[in-house]
Amino acid sequence: MPTKTRTIVVTGDVSIDWLLLSSPSGGRGAVDFIWMWGGAYTCRALVSSGGAAAHADILRSAAAAAGREEVQIVGPEVPAEALCSPLHAAYTHTFARLEPFRRQAGVVGQEVWRIAEFMGSDPARQAPAGAAEPVPGIVDTLMIVDHAMGYRDRLPGLAELLAAGPRTVVWQTGAPLTESALATALLSEHAGKLTVITSSDDLRKAGAQVGYALSWEQLTEEILAAVKEHAMSQAHRVIVIVGAVGAVIVERHAEDVLVFDPQSQESDWGKRYPGVGAAYGRCIDAAVVLDVAGGRAAAPVDSVKRGLAAARASHIAGFRIEPGRDLDANPFPLEEVAQALLRDSGEFASVAYQPAAGASILAQTYPEAALAEVAATTAVNGIASLPQGIPVETVGAWSSVDRTEIEKLRSVRNIMEEYLQQTLRGGHSGRPLPIAVFGPPGAGKTFAVRQLAGVLLPGRLRTLEFDLSQLHSEADLRSAFHEVRDVALEGDLPLALWDEFDSPLNGEPLGWLRHFLAPMEDGRFREGASFRPLGPAIFVFGGSTARRFDEFVAFADERAEKAAKKPDFVSRLRGYMNVIGPNQQGADDVAWPLRRALLLRSLIAQRAPQMMPTETDGPRLEIDEGVLRAFLLVGEYIHGARSMEAILEMSSLSGKPRFERSSLPARQQLAVHVDAEVFLQLVRS
Repeated sequence: MPTKTRTIVVTGDVSIDWLLLSSPSGGRGAVDFIWMWGGAYTCRALVSSGGAAAHADILRSAAAAAGREEVQIVGPEVPAEALCSPLHAAYTHTFARLEPFRRQAGVVGQEVWRIAEFMGSDPARQAPAGAAEPVPGIVDTLMIVDHAMGYRDRLPGLAELLAAGPRTVVWQTGAPLTESALATALLSEHAGKLTVITSSDDLRKAGAQVGYALSWEQLTEEILAAVKEHAMSQAHRVIVIVGAVGAVIVERHAEDVLVFDPQSQESDWGKRYPGVGAAYGRCIDAAVVLDVAGGRAAAPVDSVKRGLAAARASHIAGFRIEPGRDLDANPFPLEEVAQALLRDSGEFASVAYQPAAGASILAQTYPEAALAEVAATTAVNGIASLPQGIPVETVGAWSSVDRTEIEKLRSVRNIMEEYLQQTLRGGHSGRPLPIAVFGPPGAGKTFAVRQLAGVLLPGRLRTLEFDLSQLHSEADLRSAFHEVRDVALEGDLPLALWDEFDSPLNGEPLGWLRHFLAPMEDGRFREGASFRPLGPAIFVFGGSTARRFDEFVAFADERAEKAAKKPDFVSRLRGYMNVIGPNQQGADDVAWPLRRALLLRSLIAQRAPQMMPTETDGPRLEIDEGVLRAFLLVGEYIHGARSMEAILEMSSLSGKPRFERSSLPARQQLAVHVDAEVFLQLVRS
């Protein structure tokens, strides 16, 4: 019996995309025009059809690669004469500049062509003659490409296509999302069979309160809220694309689903592959439309995963601009995208996201007993062995799976990154960037920030550590400020760690705070009758009296603390983070075994690296199962991470390839840091 033909019709905005190819721009700005003329400074232009015509091209290529002979693609094609001139009035022309970039950041080798700059567009001044395709007798799937270039208001041929009775309508759209005749027609009459595909950036452009990602949980919750408050929520399904790292699928009559890369958040992946990729939306549209045309009725989780993998494939491959290649050939990497659309991708995880079910993906996905097993495996095999569905943040040697820690670190990262960019461009005000870090004793409060700063500015950062509880006078502090200033004058960026900043000075509680007000506000410190400029720096204040920022801000003695200028100090901070440490912080804290696993592995790597031989999949920790169980499950470390570190320092590890039970310290030594009876019982059980 012959396979039934399925017809996909693509309609919508059609553009002509002009790509200007130039040699790398570095240094050209210093060369006069007359010396560039006639020299080796090359620039070429090539052209391709865009919009709905490009979407149809991807669908044809993917259907052919999959052997889907039953799928017929009907879509617009740009005539050859229109591709000959950027002045053709019947089409919107877009312009982008391409440059060769390293295929992957930090990896010397092959270069690929990616977008360096989008230069703008020239809107069409008339409708293309004969632009509307003849309507087939049967339309199974209708794909509408809405790039806000005029189709959404004119709707050429749309009434006839909808009258053909497509089973599914896929509407790829951008901001503004609903203020058009197209939106009114689709949402009022065809919402029951409508899939809307848009992006997190388009939600932001439309005014939705969707912040830039601090955690997958935060971003998902904000996208869900934005969609469900919007008129597009009338649609059967809404898919919100988050770059090349994930998507949120909002179902009208089913569970909402997050598809995500556990190792990356929004913008992270793109930083590893410099330059701007193109057509992420096209790739996901193609995956969804082909599956719908194949009769798949389930939520398109697998389709979105393949689409995201195809988007990455197109970005990594770059535009096809090989020497000798015809300039009128399609530069988009259709072959790589088509092949990626055929394969199930293992790069992405998915979870039915239920905000009421728990505060984190971790809590929603794993019961506490299962997390203990996951923690043990992670301690032995490292962060790479985490199950795929657990979001993880790694910065240098610091890693976390705790939503709260991740969000605070990323918020501080955003602040630091902006400060560093301003500094590198010479646009800083000369003031230091002040950040406070809180946590229980031994939580490693400054470690995460130190790792973060080193990643953001490798080779240009110098760390200075000052324990204010060991300084005795304002003169000692001035000496410290001079050290910071010297580093800045030498051209490096000082990372000044002010530990115990909330300790007393000469018996006055919080006595140091007032001496930081002028440096934080004006970027200078007093020396005698003069003021000395500090220059750019990052100030990290590590506290000892409060475990959380809100505890520090709350008044214990309002009169005394106001006299110590605590409110003025707090107002000058530009960021803060709470480091949780290895102890459980309450019934809703489910990440504590994993925090312990990551910390234990890090500490042993520093103290006894011979216990972590490198295997095929990375370093494996050699440790007795009972010892590992005790470290991970003992009720409380009395002095936080310092207790874990102390137990290791008291253990006999030198020269031993494995952490055995016999290596543990005596019971009375353990009792200083944990409940020794419980700890040893866990070792034996």
